[in-house]
Amino acid sequence: MAATLCAHCNIPIEDSSTMVDHGGVTYCCSNCANAMEQEGSGSDPHAMEHENDLRCAHCGDPIVDESTMRSRGDDAFCCNNCFRVGGIAA
Repeated sequence: MAATLCAHCNIPIEDSSTMVDHGGVTYCCSNCANAMEQEGSGSDPHAMEHENDLRCAHCGDPIVDESTMRSRGDDAFCCNNCFRVGGIAA
């Protein structure tokens, strides 16, 4: 059985507790869902600006929902899924 992949960062979603289904598209967490929604032009003139937000060490997304965040040392990860994949590369 094939793993479900995040539509944004393309990692296998092993921890479904943070998974988000938005319009039939599956994301590993709300941070990846938010990153996809912020791409392109929208009503927020500062949509692409996240200079003060933490960024995921694996996928680079701004961490706007800290409730799913994990960390290892100085590295922050947007969710447990990126944390697990980031551990492979670390």
